[in-house]
Amino acid sequence: FALATTPLPPGAVSETVARDELALILRRGHPAAKRRWKLEDYGRFDHVGVALLGDGTSEIDAVLAAEGVSRRMAFIAPHFTAALACVAATDMVTTLSATFARRFADYFDLVLLKPPFKSTALPMTLVSSQIRATDPLLKWFCALVRDEAKEIYEGKIQSRRQSEAPGKQENMRNWRRPS
Repeated sequence: FALATTPLPPGAVSETVARDELALILRRGHPAAKRRWKLEDYGRFDHVGVALLGDGTSEIDAVLAAEGVSRRMAFIAPHFTAALACVAATDMVTTLSATFARRFADYFDLVLLKPPFKSTALPMTLVSSQIRATDPLLKWFCALVRDEAKEIYEGKIQSRRQSEAPGKQENMRNWRRPS
């Protein structure tokens, strides 16, 4: 997956396979977790970005800049789950996929808020090679990704806690994989 606005290299093609929303994510108990955020609030708290390469800036920063607001990237995590773990342990905040964050909200004890942007749409885009478009394996894999994206982003996949039977819920902080 890549964001729809990510520039594609030559020979790459893309298609939107799902639509998500951005969520502003804070730890439960964060000083600003119980209020509605305004755009100006974005500059008041340190942020966690996600980037394998680069400085963690994204399309969100362009939206903020157009409104005369900037955010402080205090930490750049190498993965989305690491960003959530960092937010859970600090007063930093992050803005990520709402679907992804909901999946881990119970585990990390997080609060998801609507970001103070005009648009919080987050298209999920499948990027593949135009040269290999007729390759049966690539066709199969792309179909698999489309099917999984539909299932995930149409809300059919629940968090682990939601999917357990009543009375069988356990504290996910104490959950261990069976040996």
